Amino acid sequence: MKFLLSWRAYFASLLVLTWLVALACGQPADSSMPPEEAAKALPEESVEPLTFEAARDAAFELEGKGGDDEEIHDAFSAVHSMRPEAYGVNVKLGQVCVRLGLLEESVAAFARAWAVRPEDMETLRALVTQLVEVGDLERARDLLQELKVHPQQVGNALFLEARMLGMSEREEQHAQAVLLLEEALALPPEEAVETLVVLGRWMLERGLFEESRQALLAALVAEPGDTGVLKGLATACWRMGLDTEASRWQEILELMLGLRDNVFTREQKTESGAANQRFAIERSEYIRREIEAHESRLIRLIEIHPAWGEGFLELAQLQAEGAEPTKACATIEAYLKYHAAELSSEAGEALKSSYCR
Repeated sequence: MKFLLSWRAYFASLLVLTWLVALACGQPADSSMPPEEAAKALPEESVEPLTFEAARDAAFELEGKGGDDEEIHDAFSAVHSMRPEAYGVNVKLGQVCVRLGLLEESVAAFARAWAVRPEDMETLRALVTQLVEVGDLERARDLLQELKVHPQQVGNALFLEARMLGMSEREEQHAQAVLLLEEALALPPEEAVETLVVLGRWMLERGLFEESRQALLAALVAEPGDTGVLKGLATACWRMGLDTEASRWQEILELMLGLRDNVFTREQKTESGAANQRFAIERSEYIRREIEAHESRLIRLIEIHPAWGEGFLELAQLQAEGAEPTKACATIEAYLKYHAAELSSEAGEALKSSYCR
C-alpha cells in the first residue's frame, strides 16, 4: 500500500512539474499546421535531462506494468510536453491514443515521431493508417507513395489503398481496384492477404464477380481456413453460374463452421479441464457421437480441401487420443504429402516419428 501511495505521489509531482514547464515554454506551435511540419518547428529543450529521463522512465514503467490506458496517456503526454521531439515517447503516445480512440491526437504523435526519424517505415505506416481512420485521404495518398517505395511495406500500402476505396467518392474507383488487385496478386500471398480480402469483398459488393473470385482465391492460399473468404468465394461463384465450384466452397464452409461449433473437442487449457473433458466423453453416448461427427467432418475436409493443413494435424491428434495409432500415422503421412514443403526435413521427421511408431 505504501508503495502504491508513493508511486502515485511521485507521478503526481511529475505532472505538476510538467504543467509548470508547459507554462514556462509559452504558446505551442500553430495547431493549424500539418503535424509533419509542426514537428520540424519544435522548441529547443527547456527541461533538465535528468528530470526528463525520470519522467520518461516512469511512463515506460507504468506501461510495462499494464497500467490503465488513460493513466499511460497522461504519463506520456506529460513527458511529451517536456521534450516534444522525443521519438520513443511520441510513438508510445500515438499507440495509446489509438487504443483510446483519440485519432487526431494519434495522427499528431506519429507525425512528430516520423519527422524525427523519416527512415522509420513502421511509424510512417502507423501515421498513414490513422490518417485513413480520420478520413484525411488526400494526405494519406501522398504519404502512401513514400511507403510503397520500400519493398517490405508494399503489402501494407496496398492494404491501406484498398481500405480507402470504400471511403472515396472518386469516379475511377473500379479501375483503381483492378490495378490494386494486379499489384496484390504479384506479391507473395502471405504479404497481400489482407489486401486481397478487402478487395475481394469490395468487388463482390459491386458486382465484379470474376475479379472478386481471383482476389479471394489468392487470399485462400495464405488463409485456407478463413470462413469469411470461403463464404465470399461461394457467393461469387454462385453469381457467376459456377455451380459446381460454388457447391464445393459452400460444403467446405459448412464443415468449417461445424468444427467450430463442437465444444466437446476444444483443447482444454488446464489439466483439470482436460480430465473433466475425458470423464464426460467416457460417460456420455451423446458426446461420443458428437466427437465421431467431428472426426467425420475432418476426414471430409482434408479430402476436398487438403490445402488446410491444420485439419490433418487436428484429425491425427483426435485419432491418437482415440487409440487409433494406425489411422493417426496414415493421416500424418497424408499431411506430409501435401505440406512437406512448409516444414524443414527435421520437423517433418519429428512429426512422423511422434505418430508412426
